[in-house]
Amino acid sequence: MANSFQTFRLFARLATGHLRRHRVEALLCLVGVALGVAVVVAIDSAVAACVTSFRGAVDSLAERSTHSIVATTPGGIADETFIRLANAPPPCPIAPVIERSVLAFPFSRDPNGEPQATPKASAPSVDAATPATSATPAAPTVARLIGVDVFSERQLRSFTNMRGDLDDTAFRLFMTEPNTVVLVDELATRLNVSPNQKLQLTIGSRRQTVTVIAIIKPEGVARSQLGDLILTDLATAQELADSLGKIDRIDVRIETPQQETALRALLPPTLSLRSTSQQSTSLADLVASYKLNLNSLSLMAAFVAVFIVYNAMLVSVRQRSSTLGILRCLGASRSHLAGLYALEATLFALIGGAIGLLGGWALSRVLVGYVATTINDLYAAVRPAPVTLDSAAIVKGLTIAVASCLAGALVPLLQAARTPPINA
Repeated sequence: MANSFQTFRLFARLATGHLRRHRVEALLCLVGVALGVAVVVAIDSAVAACVTSFRGAVDSLAERSTHSIVATTPGGIADETFIRLANAPPPCPIAPVIERSVLAFPFSRDPNGEPQATPKASAPSVDAATPATSATPAAPTVARLIGVDVFSERQLRSFTNMRGDLDDTAFRLFMTEPNTVVLVDELATRLNVSPNQKLQLTIGSRRQTVTVIAIIKPEGVARSQLGDLILTDLATAQELADSLGKIDRIDVRIETPQQETALRALLPPTLSLRSTSQQSTSLADLVASYKLNLNSLSLMAAFVAVFIVYNAMLVSVRQRSSTLGILRCLGASRSHLAGLYALEATLFALIGGAIGLLGGWALSRVLVGYVATTINDLYAAVRPAPVTLDSAAIVKGLTIAVASCLAGALVPLLQAARTPPINA
């Protein structure tokens, strides 16, 4: 054991001196490992942040609703179908909803960013605490337009309680005037608007001008998860979304299995009932196919890391052939040399993995915006949550670092172990 310790100590001193003389090769090896780890961690963290945000938004938006009735064919649910279901009557509370992803920007900006004159609004202010907007126009923002029937919403959601949040004048405008909306305070701050001002909304290929009649402040979890909401009356949402006579879904609050069975019996074949959790699972399944393409990039980065480590370690073996021969002459066995090189590769893996984790966290903060944009365009509206590195990402990153280093060092390690003493 003493001989083994002395051999390891001697090799450590020789390796330290070699790395000092060949800093470029050592740095290249660390960069290769860090690159592979950073890309893998960044992609996983960015996608996880988007999916987590969507699930939180779905749960907050559902609030007390547990299920949704959706159409089994494209085109949505006809108003007459909802009216027949509401008159049945259903065994549990139901509420029609229209939900669309929109691009919102102040009326003082057109989609190209050119300034426009902001027209005077006539709606009264209902939130005196809202600060006045500055002269600097805000950038366009992706938001979520929700059209609701306030009378059906009472038993499902608290943040859609327009009767309690608005004064009489604003509530009358909300119910009777076309193109009137209510914003949550976080979105109003980002858009730099206040009550009585106008917004332009891009919904699909349509561009609509709406008037902000009030700004509300959600409470509890909804405040952190629903910072992108634009609320409007159901009829107004149908006009804005060019969906007259149609609704997107019917939210339901089911408390017992008997209620679910009775409600299913009332549904025509063109409608189906699904739970709120299924909506989150559906997006996660869709994003999984998109993540598969991103994983191919991370695998390529891991392969590049293996290739870089292989070349760096191979050059290192060639440069230290005389040192290895001297160690063999001093009594070091092949297993000693193999273990010493494996230890060196592991140290490179741990150091490079740590650097890669930090780089992956920084890269994910940039990448999450692009991932969210793609998910918004292809699947559903998401506003990514803050990116965090959980224990699973750390373990995965370090595992990839060690695996790539050992895989890249395998052939050089065998060559080092087979070095004959005559090479000294």
